[in-house]
Amino acid sequence: MKKFCLLITAIFLLSFNAAQAQLEKGKIMTGVASTISIGGAWGSEMMSLGFISSSGDYKETIVNLLPRGGYFIMDNLVVGLDVVTSLYTEKSSSTDDKWTQNMFGGGPFTRYYYPLETIYPFGELSVVFGQEVDKYKSASYENEDKMNVFMAVLGAGVAKPIAERVTLDIMAGYSHVIWTHVDAVENGKETCSGLIIKAGFTVYLGL
Repeated sequence: MKKFCLLITAIFLLSFNAAQAQLEKGKIMTGVASTISIGGAWGSEMMSLGFISSSGDYKETIVNLLPRGGYFIMDNLVVGLDVVTSLYTEKSSSTDDKWTQNMFGGGPFTRYYYPLETIYPFGELSVVFGQEVDKYKSASYENEDKMNVFMAVLGAGVAKPIAERVTLDIMAGYSHVIWTHVDAVENGKETCSGLIIKAGFTVYLGL
């Protein structure tokens, strides 16, 4: 029984040391994530990764990419940059009507891990600044609207190692988005808040 307890203790320490090795100062992390909105968090698709194409009376195409990179400034604490690109198009099958929405932005994020034996719980805060351009075009009308975008996301999650330097990350959080119309004289601001779930992969590299 004593040998069994010693074996369990050794396995725990080795697992904990492996976790620490991935999250120690000087490491680099890269990753991509996808986002699902819950409770009406309209706008969270800007923080997502994916490609969707549909057809019918209106053909829709959605492409969203969220790459990120970070640096561990101390053990378990990483800071970095998110880059957000989003494209949405909607085109009528019977007319020349077409609506496009493009968004590009970026901003800092920070994440703190609390590594356990087999999982790495974490807390994360991210902020994105960007601009969204909406265009509508028909046979007789054309319009363009520009909006500055601010998004803040606060959440907590778990990173599960699935390979030596790769984790599967799942996070639940709260998202707050503000759109400010560039050319609006008054009432040019829109806001939306709600819960989101993010899932993705993170790769840890050494210098």
